[in-house]
Amino acid sequence: MQAGRDAEKDLAMCEAATSGPWEWGMLNRFIMGGDTVVASVVDGDEVTGPHVYLTDNDAQFVTEFREALPYWIQRAVAAEAEVERLKAENVRVVALSGSGYEKLVQTLQYIEDETKDPGSRLFAKKVLREIRAAT
Repeated sequence: MQAGRDAEKDLAMCEAATSGPWEWGMLNRFIMGGDTVVASVVDGDEVTGPHVYLTDNDAQFVTEFREALPYWIQRAVAAEAEVERLKAENVRVVALSGSGYEKLVQTLQYIEDETKDPGSRLFAKKVLREIRAAT
């Protein structure tokens, strides 16, 4: 993946170009942006369409998007993969914490109910109260 693309700058470039969607005219071999001919295709030395309208913004867009589009697609694919990895990690952490949480509550409840040491019982009772208040 190439480095050095600026998302805000690339997006501004896209927005500055003739509004889309652009369409490819197979018979006349031109690119349309709405009602505007953005470019006609050259066949040899001749332009196959009657006009070539390519604004400076459109020319910059056409020349830049060859590198910008793959770059941002690769970034999006990588971000989607990371989201999926984090979802799986989250499921694992929640599953582990869920069973650990239950064991902690059971242990504290046992200490509160069964332990003879008043300090341990008081501590267990206090922690259980805090846990239950937070959930």
